[in-house]
Amino acid sequence: MAKVRKTLQEMIEEQEKKKEAVSNRLRALKAREATSEKKADTRRKVILGAMVMHMAQNDDAEAVSVLERALRQLTKERDREVFADWSWKADPNNG
Repeated sequence: MAKVRKTLQEMIEEQEKKKEAVSNRLRALKAREATSEKKADTRRKVILGAMVMHMAQNDDAEAVSVLERALRQLTKERDREVFADWSWKADPNNG
C-alpha cells in the first residue's frame, strides 16, 4: 500500500487545527478554574459573615464593631434594604 505524502500546506493546516483544539481546551480549563475560585470565594465570605454574626450575637465587642462599620459602609440602596429590619442581636424567642 502506497503512503500518500502530505503537502506542506496540508501539514500546516493539520497543525493549525491541533493548535486551535488545544487553545479551546485551555480556555475551557481556565473558565473552570475561574468558576471554581469564584465559588470558593463566595463560600469563604458566607462562612466569615456567619462567624462574625454568631460572635456579635454572643456579645463579642469586636464583632459588633465590625458589623456596625460594615453596615455603615453599604452604598447600594438594595443592599441597605436587605438589612433595614435586621438585627444581629439574638432573638430570645428563636433559640
